[in-house]
Amino acid sequence: WVSLGPDVLYAQTGPGEGRIRPQLGRKIFYQDAAIPEGPIGKAFVASNFHQPLGATARLSSMTGLLFFCCTLVGFSPIQDAYPAYHRQTMEAETALIHGEFAEALAQYDALWQAYEFVFLREIKIASQVAALTGDEAAAARWVRRGMAHGWSWQYIKRNHRLKLGLSSATRKALKHEYDSLHQQFLASLNDPLRQTMATLIQRDQRKALGAFLRIRSKAQDRYAARVFAPHSEQQLDTLESLIRQHGYPGERLIGNAIWTSTILSHHNSITQAYVLQDTLYPALRPLLLAAWRRGEVSPWEIALIEDWRMAATYHHQRSRYGFLGAVNSPEDLERIDKNRAEIGLRSIALRNALVDLQEETGLNLYLPGGGWLPGKLEL
Repeated sequence: WVSLGPDVLYAQTGPGEGRIRPQLGRKIFYQDAAIPEGPIGKAFVASNFHQPLGATARLSSMTGLLFFCCTLVGFSPIQDAYPAYHRQTMEAETALIHGEFAEALAQYDALWQAYEFVFLREIKIASQVAALTGDEAAAARWVRRGMAHGWSWQYIKRNHRLKLGLSSATRKALKHEYDSLHQQFLASLNDPLRQTMATLIQRDQRKALGAFLRIRSKAQDRYAARVFAPHSEQQLDTLESLIRQHGYPGERLIGNAIWTSTILSHHNSITQAYVLQDTLYPALRPLLLAAWRRGEVSPWEIALIEDWRMAATYHHQRSRYGFLGAVNSPEDLERIDKNRAEIGLRSIALRNALVDLQEETGLNLYLPGGGWLPGKLEL
């Protein structure tokens, strides 16, 4: 991605016919040809956002195409695409808690149209909302998208809302399509990177088991400092290299949103003494935030990784994002909500309202938190 000004973005997609489409009020250019020769800063603005862009030689023949030169200091990759994505998901969730299901579904449709990658959580929610509104065709369409993004059939068939909203014939048709769509998902992944991460998480789990088997806290701390810390430092060195080379190994690149965040969470919770002197994670953090802006890591993964660091530092008495540690006062709540907003994570009040919505409608909104945060976040 190359920025050609505040309202113009350029993307080269590789071989094949390109296309133009608007995204979040910006003009997005897809082109299968190289940027024309000359100083960077030449840009193309098209009045017709649905007309394909072919080779550069055909550009002058496009109806409504304006060519202009602008002087730019330089260019840089797009850095703000997914913060806006996460704000839009919160708008959809706000519509949901107000019972505006059609509006929420329109928001999810807009995400699908605007972004190359949509997180599986949004796809799962959209499929259920469509089923809830009685739009079986839309629900089936979203389920197909989910299967192509790694949604397992065993979880699809167990989903309560989809059981109610999809006919047996539709479910049978979707099951028939599952294998081909799942193969499409596997083909989209960086398999060598996935295999590398599988090895790293296996090593991590073996070392973590060693701490678990030590019952006394002092024994655990000694093990953490003498055995787990050197192992974890090697893990982070490897992760930094992988992120710089490939990007963050998460849902988008390897189809797994747990492995990398688990490794980093373990590193951030070795011991209080270790965390206070650690320099590896602070050095890695800017790469994580850049990956978040690119849509390679979700807000809740960032929140979990950093809340473990806060929990280790303050003995679970303070929290940065509300996942781990105490929320002790209204001032704490305000600070936490501000932190959550900065990474595109819904406020605690919105999360709590979504918990209520799940109970009222039978929707599964896949709220992050796992077994340790099954319900509302309270003071």
